[in-house]
Amino acid sequence: MKAFAQPRSVDSSGKNTIFHDFGEIEVVNEAPLKTALESNNLIMAKFGPDVSFYRDIFSELKQKLTEPILGVYSTLAIVGIHGVRRCGKSTMIKQAIASLILVDHVNKEDILYVSMNDPSFQALTNPIQSICKWCASRGLKYIFLDEVTFISDWSIHVRDVYDKFGHALRIVISGSESDLVRRGYGADLFGRVLPVELKPLSFSEAIGFAKFLKEGKEIAEIPSTKELLHKYISYGGFPRVVHKILLNRPELITTRNELAEVWHQIKSKDLLRTFHQTNHDTWGLPHNVKILRNQAN
Repeated sequence: MKAFAQPRSVDSSGKNTIFHDFGEIEVVNEAPLKTALESNNLIMAKFGPDVSFYRDIFSELKQKLTEPILGVYSTLAIVGIHGVRRCGKSTMIKQAIASLILVDHVNKEDILYVSMNDPSFQALTNPIQSICKWCASRGLKYIFLDEVTFISDWSIHVRDVYDKFGHALRIVISGSESDLVRRGYGADLFGRVLPVELKPLSFSEAIGFAKFLKEGKEIAEIPSTKELLHKYISYGGFPRVVHKILLNRPELITTRNELAEVWHQIKSKDLLRTFHQTNHDTWGLPHNVKILRNQAN
């Protein structure tokens, strides 16, 4: 079922202030979209400037989010956040939303955050175009499409909505590194994206995270640099794992299993598609190195 969006209202002179031909829009259930708008209050409360640990790359993300949109091709409207799974992309997006509202004074009703792995949105025939048209027809300024790679042909749909609405709507996408880089940046969205790469915590960030937890009284003492470095080398820099290490919780014993699960997801959902493999059961470390070496040559 289709409907036509109405143009923006007219000003006192009787002229259209902004007129867009949005074309046909899939009729959507507005309840989850309105709930998503209302969730900005929770995001502000949890990730306000005084209650967040910011990654080193956060300032780069904010700069790209707040650059003026001067036109579809004069300023790139799409901000693409990519990185390995479980490195903190969704958390940083929510921090950015809180900062836009509390620091840059963007009206919270002008920002929509949508997790594209939500079944209520995946049920739409064309969720990316439907949601972006819904935002543009209501004059929203920012749309955050988290986990956008869950949607089939996502890069083609993002390209289409950017070409239609990129002059007025800041489109922010996030997803796994291999899928965004391979299908998005290098193909359908070539020349349209301002990329932001997020990695697991560096060691200096891990130290900063420890100081943040101590200031918030989550931990009593910061481990010595030597002790923290030993654990960092042993377990790596995934934020959730580092958090467990610093809290020194008994369930830390499950950390290696957790890391194994992260590797399984990266292997089965990212690398197999990237290198056109079909059977991840045979992917031990020697085979992984061989595949990567062949691709490099």
